[in-house]
Amino acid sequence: MAVHKVLGIETEFGILHRNEGDSNPVAASSMIINAYVNGFLERRVGWDFEDEHPGLDARGFNEFDALAPEIETHLVNAVLTNGARYYVDHAHPELATPECTDAFQC
Repeated sequence: MAVHKVLGIETEFGILHRNEGDSNPVAASSMIINAYVNGFLERRVGWDFEDEHPGLDARGFNEFDALAPEIETHLVNAVLTNGARYYVDHAHPELATPECTDAFQC
């Protein structure tokens, strides 16, 4: 019997800005992400927190004073049309795919 697997990947890309004395990897990474967002995405996809309940745990306990999830929506990042996230992670670009049960879903 095969084990049902749910998979996703995160890929961290190295970045180098050639011919720059004071190369800034954060700025270079931001330029790459923004170029993709502004050049290729027809419509910007945002974060949907409608079904998020950070104060509700599996036992049914509800902490009414719990804070909303802290997703770095103000930082340079994009949600791709397949649900992947393309963003600046510290000082390099990173791509994180959604969880999928087969390669065709990604």
